[in-house]
Amino acid sequence: MREISRCVWENYLHWLICKERTEIILLLFIWANAFEERKEIIFLSSNEDNWIIRDIMEIRTATIADLAQIAAVEAECFPAAEAAGRADFERRIKTFPESFLIAEKAGRIIGFINGCVTDETAICDEMYEDEAFHRENGAYQSVFGLDVIPGERNQGVAELLMRALMERARAAGRKGMILTCKDRLIHYYEKFGYVNYGVSGSVHGNVVWYDMRLEFGQR
Repeated sequence: MREISRCVWENYLHWLICKERTEIILLLFIWANAFEERKEIIFLSSNEDNWIIRDIMEIRTATIADLAQIAAVEAECFPAAEAAGRADFERRIKTFPESFLIAEKAGRIIGFINGCVTDETAICDEMYEDEAFHRENGAYQSVFGLDVIPGERNQGVAELLMRALMERARAAGRKGMILTCKDRLIHYYEKFGYVNYGVSGSVHGNVVWYDMRLEFGQR
């Protein structure tokens, strides 16, 4: 973004005051305050009066300090038979922190995505428990879970998390990404370029899963 000097801003504000454009002056002050408080202004329509202020969401790498919130989000998103525990997340953060991203808003974790790096082309159940499957220079970035708390769904959070991990995987030179999902989510992951390879060998949580794989060279 091009920087604007203090002198230019002062001259602009002086012109607005002379023109009695108080509504624009008020909006500028609201914008400045929102920026200081890490909030964003969302215009709901072309009408300048139809807008809201909301907390800015940040995507960052997870740390051990996030464990309690991460475990709470997982428990809110998955039934007990499918959910990973705090010890699982601690092991994952220590083993592959660069592949564990969280979405945070106003200091609260609202979602996350994580998975090891492997040379396997499909996820097996042992990967969830055994960090030995992680290969730092592996060909594929896996996705063990993509969580977003119910109150923040349908706002693009999951997509932003997925695309952030995809970008990291591409930058690291991976061939692609792998995950498993339930049949109702096949279409969702296909929009990212994942291809359905049929019923997975995974029986995690006694659920039928489908193998999905994204090859970066095919996009």
